[in-house]
Amino acid sequence: MKKGLIILFSICILSWIVVQQNLTTQNVVLNSTTSIQTVQEGNNKNESFTESKDLLETEVYNDIILPRIDLYCGCTYNEEKNVDLKSCWFKTSWKNTQRSKKIEWEHIVPAENFGQSFKEWREGDVKCVNSKWKTYKWRECAEKVNTEYRLMQADLYNLIPVIWEVNALRSNYQYTQLTQDDIKYTFWECSSKMWEQKFEPRDSVKWLVARASLYMWQAYSKQNIISDKQRKLYEAWDKLYPVTKEECIRYKKIKELQWNDNLVLKERCSGY
Repeated sequence: MKKGLIILFSICILSWIVVQQNLTTQNVVLNSTTSIQTVQEGNNKNESFTESKDLLETEVYNDIILPRIDLYCGCTYNEEKNVDLKSCWFKTSWKNTQRSKKIEWEHIVPAENFGQSFKEWREGDVKCVNSKWKTYKWRECAEKVNTEYRLMQADLYNLIPVIWEVNALRSNYQYTQLTQDDIKYTFWECSSKMWEQKFEPRDSVKWLVARASLYMWQAYSKQNIISDKQRKLYEAWDKLYPVTKEECIRYKKIKELQWNDNLVLKERCSGY
């Protein structure tokens, strides 16, 4: 009788241990799932920068989903990407006036900022040799060899339509908040400003610049593409300029096209 009770007690103890182990395993799985769901993923769908530009032109900035408006100066443009300078009183100073009046697609976080984190950009690769057997590096090599670079370069969340001339002058300069004491190089009637290799976008698009940059910082964190100083500026702009209906329309359409979510906007756009 005593022996039987001992055996029964032992069975109960073993059963309790098994149950606890199962619960622990379930919790680990649940926590892992939660962790995965809260990790920002980048573009994993489209590697073609050209295709991304085409998608934005036809599916997003098409005067149906969003108006065809240059983001830095607020100029309207048509299907051929010709800018109506009178719509924003923009005056070009470039001799090549035809190209100056064209729209191009700007990387909010410049390609050079994340490109330099790739070895192919900095040093080249054995596959990066032209028809004359001359080696090359930089953007062309990274684009040819590295899939991750191509995905970052083609990320729709990081692309906006801007006037070619402003895009060329902005180059890869960092965004900043210029003070009243700064001598500001303005783009004529355009309210975006630039001085000493720093660029301040007009107030009405700082929300897009800030949240797109924070998305890139989260989605491609191992590239370390944004400094702490820059991140703090974007977080300040993020708080200062609330989410807009236009921004949420853009976010939802890009999510539909690119498939990955944007956690910077997901909750904020739930009401739109």
